[in-house]
Amino acid sequence: MKPAKLRFDIQLSKVEVLFAQAKLQSNPAQWLYLNNLRTPMFMLEALAKLYSQLHNKKKFEKLQAKFKIIEDALGAIDHYTAFEKEFVANNKIPIAVNQYLVIKIKDSENSLNKILKKQGWLTGKRLIKINKQLAQMNWLNETKETNLITRFYTKEIKKIIVFMTESNFIFDDLEANLHEFRRNLRWLSIYPQALQGAVVLQENKKYATTLKSYLTTQTLDSPYNKLPVSDIQTKFVALETNNFMALSWLINALGKLKDLGLKIEVVKEALQHNSTLTKVEAEKNALLLLGKNYPTIEQVLGDASKISKPFFAKKILLNLLYK
Repeated sequence: MKPAKLRFDIQLSKVEVLFAQAKLQSNPAQWLYLNNLRTPMFMLEALAKLYSQLHNKKKFEKLQAKFKIIEDALGAIDHYTAFEKEFVANNKIPIAVNQYLVIKIKDSENSLNKILKKQGWLTGKRLIKINKQLAQMNWLNETKETNLITRFYTKEIKKIIVFMTESNFIFDDLEANLHEFRRNLRWLSIYPQALQGAVVLQENKKYATTLKSYLTTQTLDSPYNKLPVSDIQTKFVALETNNFMALSWLINALGKLKDLGLKIEVVKEALQHNSTLTKVEAEKNALLLLGKNYPTIEQVLGDASKISKPFFAKKILLNLLYK
């Protein structure tokens, strides 16, 4: 079996087990969320996204769309659930806010349950179709595939650099700028996990000093930075260890800032529900509820710019591929 197809099979086997159990539950969506369907779905989305740029473009794009629908739906459940758990322990947050979040959790679960039923995930029909489609792909030999993955990384890195250069490293919107930027960076760290041993880390020690501030214990010890190892892979894409760790540091730091901003947005959203508050009024009230020292959206975006600019000045993305 081609290593490429095996990468899909590894994640699909996890998905199959989860769906087989989920169909026995009264609320499959909730059960799947609690049992981490999101991770293998995210890996499948990453694989389909990457392979759509290597071969069988339209077929992989269709698969990516199917995986993304499920992953996005699980993400919506996670979004509201995480804040509901946090706010329920905070007596400064009105009960009405939590009640709104509980409603949104139920709505998100209902939405996913409808998708699962309509698209045949619980019956296994969708997985049968996906396996048939994968069996018909024009899988490449290892050498050609590895070269194309390296080329793909180069193109994605250039896109990110252009995105940030054109904005002059200034974020002015939580979703369109900060979230999108972090999402694009995160793909670069997700692909090595999804590729199951096709990507390896090699160290150039000169970067250990210049990137020292990024090489924290938390970053170096993160399980997300331990790449899978393959017993059958013979050709590899090599990423430079220290630059990869620095990328991980930035993704994590931007994630914390993004969450600060999303917390404002979700409280604002809840306050506007069944009220006449304007967005400006709701945001002002949200900040009052979150505390006098809580940063504004503008401050969050400013902090994101402050940590991103020196990251690019050090040419970390340009040095990500081992040379």
